[in-house]
Amino acid sequence: LTILRAAYEAGVRPPPVGPPSDDDGTRGGTDDDDSDDEGGPNVQHRVRGRAPQPQVQGPRPIPRQ
Repeated sequence: LTILRAAYEAGVRPPPVGPPSDDDGTRGGTDDDDSDDEGGPNVQHRVRGRAPQPQVQGPRPIPRQ
């Protein structure tokens, strides 16, 4: 795994893994482009301006019988 990581950090892509992206044929979530891959660096690119709001569960109202 360290060899793959060193090769990736040197600019060499590891063998294709994951679903195909929708643009240049690179696969998986590690390609740095505008594809819709899950987990890629550009996930922020798609969700910009729409920060996830935490779901706050308040006290549930007691139904009166």
